[in-house]
Amino acid sequence: MPVHLEAYNNKLKALMGIAYPCIFKSIEFFLKQETSSFLKYQNALVDKPPPPRKKLDIGKDNQLYIYKKMLRGGDTTLACYIKYVIKKS
Repeated sequence: MPVHLEAYNNKLKALMGIAYPCIFKSIEFFLKQETSSFLKYQNALVDKPPPPRKKLDIGKDNQLYIYKKMLRGGDTTLACYIKYVIKKS
């Protein structure tokens, strides 16, 4: 699963906090997401850079990149790579 989908899924889970959320809380969340996505899209159209990423996210991305590189280079096995990715999720 792509990292962006996983992050979105975690954000949704954190906001809702329960398996069956209130419909009004869900609607409010999706409206905020729609507004955020629209603003990001509009900024991308005029070549405005996105806000900087958090240092923690940058570190995780770098570690994942290193593991991908090791996997592609044959320095690690697929099982070790999957174990690392699941552990970091």
